[in-house]
Amino acid sequence: MRVPVILCVDVEPDPRRLDPERPEPWRGYEASIEALEGWRLRLADATGAPVHYSWFLRMDPQIEVAYGSPAWAAEKYPEVAAEFRALGDEIGLHVHACRWDEAERTWVVDHGDARWVDHCLDVGFEAFKGSVGFACRSFRFGDRFMSPEALAWLERHDCRFELTPEPGSLPTLSLEPSERSTGSIPDWRRVDGAPSRRESGLTVIPLTTGWLPRSWFPDSRLARWKRRVRRYLDPGFDDWHPHATLDLARPARHCRFLVEQALAALDRPFLAAVVRTSTAAHPARRAEMDATLAALATHPRARDFVFTTPGEAMELLS
Repeated sequence: MRVPVILCVDVEPDPRRLDPERPEPWRGYEASIEALEGWRLRLADATGAPVHYSWFLRMDPQIEVAYGSPAWAAEKYPEVAAEFRALGDEIGLHVHACRWDEAERTWVVDHGDARWVDHCLDVGFEAFKGSVGFACRSFRFGDRFMSPEALAWLERHDCRFELTPEPGSLPTLSLEPSERSTGSIPDWRRVDGAPSRRESGLTVIPLTTGWLPRSWFPDSRLARWKRRVRRYLDPGFDDWHPHATLDLARPARHCRFLVEQALAALDRPFLAAVVRTSTAAHPARRAEMDATLAALATHPRARDFVFTTPGEAMELLS
């Protein structure tokens, strides 16, 4: 049985906090192109199938404020998207809902304003089509955010694949408590780990997630506090284990553990991993990414793996 592997590459600036007066080059994007191209042939040899990645280009008002255009990534590297498409890769869109507060000279993660979220989607989809040359089919929201209104927006605009959900993740006000934010990150605990197709034709594909051994983590004061919070939010859960997403910046042994869980848990197994382009520019994280990809290339089921696009993955699973 072939096992689709969707590798989502979030193409975005290296720092999270952007300085509009001194925007930094996207060195991580350049490093990611080099790194993943180096892995393409090796993974193809290991799996016996062509390797297709899924690149999600960051385009939204924050990029426009910091770099002068929401489509900066496509305009700065105009030949890259064409080369990826020629190789069979997916080119998708990645959007964050960050708003610049001129009075405070700071960014606000504005998930609580549905009109602002719609505006971010408007800007992203228009910039994507204008710069890449075709309408967005595959989408990932930043910061694990999604709302019913945003999902309906995607359906109205004929998006075909949505790859934001991280099953098992707790609701929270913000992924970065030090940042100003509105709204909240949704509760993903009841989300099924399998893809689901909506009546509109939009297919929601969750990232691969799972639970890691508690013994791998120190029993710190923060860890004990998190366990108390989890039991409060979910009284039916009688024990606590660290929840994790298959992010290639994580320690490689974490990723290997998550892969084995996913292969064992699903009737029709698939893997959906994510990696941010900043990972390739960080030596320690780059080493973990390489170790995880090496583990997939040498996995006992490597000949079953197919690194493929969301659309191709759904065809295999069907």
